[in-house]
Amino acid sequence: MQRKYIFVRKDKKCLKVLYNDIKYIEAVGRYVNMVTINEVHLLLLSIGQVEKQLPKDRFCRIHRSHIISLDYTSQFDNETIIVAGKEFPISRQYRHALNESTNVLCCDEKKTNEMKDFVVKKLARSTKLNEN
Repeated sequence: MQRKYIFVRKDKKCLKVLYNDIKYIEAVGRYVNMVTINEVHLLLLSIGQVEKQLPKDRFCRIHRSHIISLDYTSQFDNETIIVAGKEFPISRQYRHALNESTNVLCCDEKKTNEMKDFVVKKLARSTKLNEN
């Protein structure tokens, strides 16, 4: 059974941090900021060391300085990703990892717009018929 948490040492105590609470992790010099819903934990570790401790089905490294939670990801393209309302760059080196970590269904925007126009016209016609 896979754990749902990690322990973080802070002030000589080990604090339980739920994976669900971790939004993203960013490298800051020799330190790492683990940003959660309640606080930021400053860790004296490399981002690579932290990455090894996190489940790959929930977290993805998108840049040499950033690991993101897929749970807090709202959208992305080839260049950037939005996590917990904050925009991060996606480096070419890690773009493949993000594509492997996510399931993406493609939608034909032209067909979608045509369908919206069709529905609007149909609604307008039915409204006119109901008025008469």
